[in-house]
Amino acid sequence: MISTLKFILLIGASIFQALIVIMFFIKPFWVPFVIIGYALSLGCLIYLLIKDRRKIEKEEQNDDDRHY
Repeated sequence: MISTLKFILLIGASIFQALIVIMFFIKPFWVPFVIIGYALSLGCLIYLLIKDRRKIEKEEQNDDDRHY
């Protein structure tokens, strides 16, 4: 589930990145809105990655505590 969500956010960030370039040439008015979407997508992705990393570290710490 989370892996799929990370993949979708990564694809979304890539699409927003392409839209920033395309919209700059078509209609510059939309560029700030696309940049906000890009930032939100990357922010959610980073949050999920940090959350997963903390979960893994906590599980490793619990495993270490059980062995002692």
